[in-house]
Amino acid sequence: MKRPVVLRDLGRWRHTTQRLLSQIPNNAFITFLGRIIFRQTARQRYGVDLLNRLFRLMNQEKPYLNTSVSIDYLASQLGVSACQLAQVINENLEQSFMDLIATYRIQEAKRLLVSPEYRNLKMSELARKVGYDSKMDFFEAFKKITEQTPTEYKKKTNLVCM
Repeated sequence: MKRPVVLRDLGRWRHTTQRLLSQIPNNAFITFLGRIIFRQTARQRYGVDLLNRLFRLMNQEKPYLNTSVSIDYLASQLGVSACQLAQVINENLEQSFMDLIATYRIQEAKRLLVSPEYRNLKMSELARKVGYDSKMDFFEAFKKITEQTPTEYKKKTNLVCM
């Protein structure tokens, strides 16, 4: 019986790898692994540092409240490329830039919904206040993140607060 192509290729790869590794002196291989690990930890440190700077920017300046916020704008504020910022967000937070912005906006909306001074605010006004051009986009994002509509959230929190 013939083995599937993938298994045959895997067997060849394993044999070739073992043969190549046997030709490399142990100390050179350990040095090579050390360089890979060092690069990985340096990259992780860079990612954590960049995320900390991003979170500080988001919490202090609240750029997510601007309807036209972009990854290019935030990257320029942080002194990195948009590509670098997107990669760090994707790899470390496992979400896209727009999902991150939506999370911040919805957290702000939740805060405003329970605030007495914004209790009578219309949903379309609330959507604009937290950075959405459209009430429907706001409702979709709110439902996606909280699994309830803003009105349901408001009713539920008002019942708890009473």
